[in-house]
Amino acid sequence: MKKVFRWLDDSLEETLMVITLILMTVIMGIQVFSRYALGASLTWSEELTRYLFVWEGFLSVSYCTKKCISIKIEQFVAMFPRRGKAIFKLVNHTFELIFFFYLIPFAVKYLISAVESRSSSPVRIVRDERGISLSLEGLYPCGEGAGYAGGITSAAVDGVKIAELIAKKYINL
Repeated sequence: MKKVFRWLDDSLEETLMVITLILMTVIMGIQVFSRYALGASLTWSEELTRYLFVWEGFLSVSYCTKKCISIKIEQFVAMFPRRGKAIFKLVNHTFELIFFFYLIPFAVKYLISAVESRSSSPVRIVRDERGISLSLEGLYPCGEGAGYAGGITSAAVDGVKIAELIAKKYINL
């Protein structure tokens, strides 16, 4: 068990970054082939690649923080003796921490504004007036993933609406 935790601590970010880069390359290669060789573009590839790219950024921040890698002038740092490098590292981490705390209010403001923006799913699973999917009988698509909501509140309302339709069908309410 210790080996598993050590591997997770040492290699998780690197492994996930390699996997996401490979996935992005393969998906975009399939997209290019489909578009130019088959004449039909995939609807999901660009969005999935965008999400993978965003997660690649998150993983790289974690990896760089763990390895103490940041944007700095290496030649300038190399001029200092060992104690000077340690002080520079301390100052560097302090500025990073201050910067991250500075970003928190903006992140919260963005999060609040994005909750009901209807920007989560550009794809919609079409359903009829009974709430059943037109392409797969018995499936009741609802919420954000099905394209019928844009946030937590509207997804909950849509879920209640579908639950009422299912109840009417099976319980005759």
